[in-house]
Amino acid sequence: RARTEPHAGKDWFDTTVWVRLSRLPREVALLVLVVVAYSGGHLCDVPNGVIRVVNEAYEADVAHFVMDPGAGDAGTVACIRRTAEGGWSLVRAEGFVKNRRHFMDILEPTLGRLIREMVPGLPRRHRAKLSLAALEQGAVGDLPQPAAARWLFVGVGWDAAPSADGGVDVGISAVFFNADMADVGAVSASNAEQYGARHCSGGLLGGGIIFDLNALPQEVTQVAVLAHLRKEGSSLELIQRPYCCVVDPSGNELMRHSVTEISSETGLIMARIFREVGRGRWSFQALGAACGGRSWKQSLGDTRLLLCKAPAELQAAPDEVQSVSDSKRSVVSL
Repeated sequence: RARTEPHAGKDWFDTTVWVRLSRLPREVALLVLVVVAYSGGHLCDVPNGVIRVVNEAYEADVAHFVMDPGAGDAGTVACIRRTAEGGWSLVRAEGFVKNRRHFMDILEPTLGRLIREMVPGLPRRHRAKLSLAALEQGAVGDLPQPAAARWLFVGVGWDAAPSADGGVDVGISAVFFNADMADVGAVSASNAEQYGARHCSGGLLGGGIIFDLNALPQEVTQVAVLAHLRKEGSSLELIQRPYCCVVDPSGNELMRHSVTEISSETGLIMARIFREVGRGRWSFQALGAACGGRSWKQSLGDTRLLLCKAPAELQAAPDEVQSVSDSKRSVVSL
């Protein structure tokens, strides 16, 4: 229904967003156009920043105006509102703030205030929040900046299979890696807290890790979140519908990855949180890759094998995630 393109073949466009209004569901009442200085700098560094709204044939401008961001780094520039008659109207609505790099960082009050103003009948107490994003294997989602979310909970859950008589014992852990792929720490049931990350239970139906991303040292470039069946003789075949999710301090579930293929292995590399090079922003990548071992230490080789691949590589070729324990390894006699 909407797509973004880096260039539309016209010299006066740098980035385009195409929306087919006739295909939007009836419950969609408002579209808000947000502009951010995504990877640094300020919007005022962009000379003659222009917003142009055109029809599909580029025949004429529907609207054309110059941005006036002041010293802001992110903000709203316009919105498209559904009218009472079922049509659409374009409203110029500029509101910029400093020190924000993503639309998630301006949900409140910037976006929330505009939404409450533009949608008739919306309660004044209504607060803007993200809807759940279901991530496929390899997909990446940006996380809110620590300034916008004090902490984030990465949860892992599952259902017990009918063959799991008496339930299953699943351990959840997070392993911290530096740029050289050396493990520099871990949080698990036996080491409940490190680098501002805190282990929360685990066991019959789920658990997770609470992360204070501000507290992670600069040397930590990515974090792997794993789940293992700890009891000898057990395997992933004893669980059903395993998933990994991200929850913000307000209890809103931001992202979820559901593992669709279950193997006879004993562990899952559920996801990674990584610091984007050049931006410093943290992102979440859904993995759901089966691995061997019954603890993070026993799965360290499989985890490194997967996490040494760039996020963009796994995003472009999700088939490469799958089961890292099945990957071919070369052996050299010493």
